[in-house]
Amino acid sequence: AAAAMRVALTGASGYVGCEIAHQLVEAGHSVLALARPGGAGRVRSCVGCLHDETDDVAAGRCVLEVDLTDSDALAAALVAFGAEALIHTAAVFERGLADPDGEMVVPTIAMAASAARAAGAHIEHGRRAWRRPARGPS
Repeated sequence: AAAAMRVALTGASGYVGCEIAHQLVEAGHSVLALARPGGAGRVRSCVGCLHDETDDVAAGRCVLEVDLTDSDALAAALVAFGAEALIHTAAVFERGLADPDGEMVVPTIAMAASAARAAGAHIEHGRRAWRRPARGPS
């Protein structure tokens, strides 16, 4: 069996993130669910295993509200939690927007870039968590 890890997760109130959170907890990992400002309650209602209103960082079951476009705040959260991995599933999604590209796609890309910067700054002291696949012969 793999050793338990401390895993930070964005997008835990979404369909994919919620399922990932359940799987992580069932596998014995500690989970920091990162929620957008004002979104902790939604994350707790979605992820029953993180439902307790009193976060327990030591036990590894907690929800933290953080602006995911702020890589410094995100990096600070990863450091405080002692994250060994970051799974990023957060996205901006709303129906009926006048400018879906500008109001959904651009902020979602900014969140992904921020998460990557934060993880690169902290996870395993800068060691890359993702490596570009080796190119085969052309």
